[in-house]
Amino acid sequence: KVEKPVATVKEVAEAYGVPEEVIRSIAKKVETHVLVGDAFIERNLFEGAKRALFESVGTEAPLTKAVEALKPYSIPEPITFIAALGYKIKWHGLIFENATVSRT
Repeated sequence: KVEKPVATVKEVAEAYGVPEEVIRSIAKKVETHVLVGDAFIERNLFEGAKRALFESVGTEAPLTKAVEALKPYSIPEPITFIAALGYKIKWHGLIFENATVSRT
């Protein structure tokens, strides 16, 4: 059982005193949370963040705008979250502020 709305695999593993691999192997059995990257996100929080991302991106938007839309949800790895939901991140060089997000 994951106690917090957002918790990393490492935090959950430490709370139960088991290796992280064990937590990952049973992640799909956790009904209250969704595992995205290395973070468990409470399902209703996940759905809210998903909606906020959809509304902020439209067809295409700056990556900074998408990440900003996720801040109220305390998503620990926003880029991983964005990619896990099927959005494409286009990097224009190495500068974060120049990257864009689009729906694929």
